[in-house]
Amino acid sequence: MFVRCETHPLAIGGKYLKVGDMTEVSAEVLAQLSSHIARGILSVHERDTTAARKARKDAKPPARQKPVRARDEDGEFTPDDKATRGVNEAWVGGEAPTNIRALRKSELVSLAKSLDLPLHGRETKTALIKQITEARGN
Repeated sequence: MFVRCETHPLAIGGKYLKVGDMTEVSAEVLAQLSSHIARGILSVHERDTTAARKARKDAKPPARQKPVRARDEDGEFTPDDKATRGVNEAWVGGEAPTNIRALRKSELVSLAKSLDLPLHGRETKTALIKQITEARGN
């Protein structure tokens, strides 16, 4: 079993744990730590969640390509054909870029959640735009 230090630093079996650190312990040590677990100082996990969290953090998001305007043979911009819904011929790939500055705050929050950005609930619209553009690499 694994224990995770939740509230304040603690030494377990000669190993010093800071808040958020995790270590594997035997069943005997786990029984000795039952009072710390009951008070919420430690939490018990079946597997090491730190490794999974670190792997998610280290994983690079897929490379995002900048939007490119479509051009004809003469090198001039191609206009969008309004007869075709859902496809924007003016842009390579058929989708126009999103102007995030024109989005409402609620839309920015859902976009930030889809990018797995940490949210604390009191971000301003400007702060959300900054986080999203940094995460996208724009």
